[in-house]
Amino acid sequence: MSKYWLDDLVLIRGNSSHFTGKDTIVAAWRKLFNDNPKVNFIRVPTEITISSNDTLAWETGTWKAFNSYSNGGNYSAMWKKTNNSWKILAELFVSLF
Repeated sequence: MSKYWLDDLVLIRGNSSHFTGKDTIVAAWRKLFNDNPKVNFIRVPTEITISSNDTLAWETGTWKAFNSYSNGGNYSAMWKKTNNSWKILAELFVSLF
């Protein structure tokens, strides 16, 4: 999934912990999946809006988790188009369940 991330990605997880930088976030995900190989996340977009100049986009929806600290909640993501490719610049997850 990191192929969709910009190098300076900002991630705020559902438990309010946060990370900055693609390499840091890859390491955090790797640790999470190594510590709990049964953890699973499903992200369900409900709305995607693209800016009028076709350079930014906003995605929002819900997420579900299995074998995790939370059962899920809501999320939003900011996408940026660079070199004709869409990449995620920021993600915010909020645990609600």
